[in-house]
Amino acid sequence: MIPALSELNTESDVEQKLIWPLLVQPFPDGLGLLSGDVSTKLNLRRFEIGKGASRKLYFPDYIVALAGLPVLVIEAKAVGVSIEEALQEARLYAQEVNALYPHAINPCGRVIACNGSSLWSSPVDTATPDVMLKHAELVSTNKGFAELLALCRREALQTQVDHVRRRFRPSSLVRPLELVGGLSIQNQQVPQNSFGATIAGDYGHIFNPKTPEDRALIVHHAYVPSLRRQRLVEPIDRLIRNAVAPAAARLPALADSSHPQEIAEALRDRKRLENQIMLLVGSVGVGKSTFVDYVSLVALPADVRENTVWLRVNLNEAPLSPDLAYRWVAEGITEEVRRQFPDIDFDDIEVLQKVFGPELNVFRKGPVKLLDSSSQEYKVRLADYILELQRDPVKVAKSTARYVCSGPGRLLVVVLDNCDKRTRDEQLLMFQVATWLQKEFRCLVVLPLRDITYDLYSRVPPLDTALKHLVFRIEPPAFADVLQLRVRLALEEMAQREPSRRQLTFQLPSGAKIVYPAEDQALYLNQSS
Repeated sequence: MIPALSELNTESDVEQKLIWPLLVQPFPDGLGLLSGDVSTKLNLRRFEIGKGASRKLYFPDYIVALAGLPVLVIEAKAVGVSIEEALQEARLYAQEVNALYPHAINPCGRVIACNGSSLWSSPVDTATPDVMLKHAELVSTNKGFAELLALCRREALQTQVDHVRRRFRPSSLVRPLELVGGLSIQNQQVPQNSFGATIAGDYGHIFNPKTPEDRALIVHHAYVPSLRRQRLVEPIDRLIRNAVAPAAARLPALADSSHPQEIAEALRDRKRLENQIMLLVGSVGVGKSTFVDYVSLVALPADVRENTVWLRVNLNEAPLSPDLAYRWVAEGITEEVRRQFPDIDFDDIEVLQKVFGPELNVFRKGPVKLLDSSSQEYKVRLADYILELQRDPVKVAKSTARYVCSGPGRLLVVVLDNCDKRTRDEQLLMFQVATWLQKEFRCLVVLPLRDITYDLYSRVPPLDTALKHLVFRIEPPAFADVLQLRVRLALEEMAQREPSRRQLTFQLPSGAKIVYPAEDQALYLNQSS
């Protein structure tokens, strides 16, 4: 709805009451621009336009810029001021803008001039306007107004911008490697760093722990907590902390990951946690997996730790077929139980009868009850039924987990680690596996997630079923502190080894071999920290 001509008393009235609504109103009543597409006088660069006595510093009222390219210049004048003058000033300014770009690249293609009573528009390279409208014609039903929209609406300007950007884009792309010498040089391979390989072989379990024993070593002796509030934060760490996806940024962050009271309190209510899901959200490299190990082995209060059984399944190695994935996770749970309870012989028949106790009780109440429990046929049928149960990995996993969590108030916690380090479709499959596990097992499922993954899939099952008080965000610790503690742990391990005169070697690119005592590895580690 354009204002009446009587309301346009000053140039500012023309700018704010007529031109601005025309720019931002949706099609077909306006050009459909976003407010962020339009730059105002405060942000515009001045140029000298005109010649001789008419030469002056000038900037227009508005410039429309899309994808960083200026495409439309708008000049407003008060009612009664010459519109020809306004159009000329806008054209001269647009030409100066285009002069900033390479030859034949002219992003600014059109100008608009308006003095309230009239609105003209023309291409930059001609003084004759191809759109001339009166105040009363600035309505969607007018043919001339429709022509203005066809030339200046956002979609038309975006098409112009895309054309200019295609001209900037090189016709062919070259890999950086192809710019370095010929094929003989390009095909050369950097020789293995035998010095680094030796250190990685001796102490890689500290800097990249993989086995449960290595992870336990780290959380007991080299865990670095992340604090929500720190008085001094290094600039790089500050950038990392601020790079959080919007949805994840709204989650409550753990105040102190070394004393996760929020998680400890949540784990005390066993009954409410069965068949629930807990999310641990953090950016890449924040140490989510290490934090899970730290919580399960160190941080929890003694009473909570004794009443929880933590099983960790690494989904990096899970198959991509749904049927195989379910079976694989079930087998992984069984293996984890066997690893954590080495004193229990799960292959012993007496233990098996306890593991499958509920199933066997139902079996004994059925037709087999007609047989004498001491007869050979009864024993054969019982043995066949136990073998049948053992052939089903899901039943084995559920029964084994039930057996080790049979104590009063004992909670099974299954951590599905690395479920977000895959493609989109694979991540969704891993979420389906988590949903299946959540429904089939009487357990709490813990999902460590990247903040980006949470931002994308927080409304997708099973993430949408997570209770609000079971979603936590972890902030990254200072990288320098992590590196120093790992190096210190490696040095302590080196010092605890028996004194050795073992000689090590590494090869230079020239082929020469350097011999050095094993103790000199400490000098390298000290310098790296």
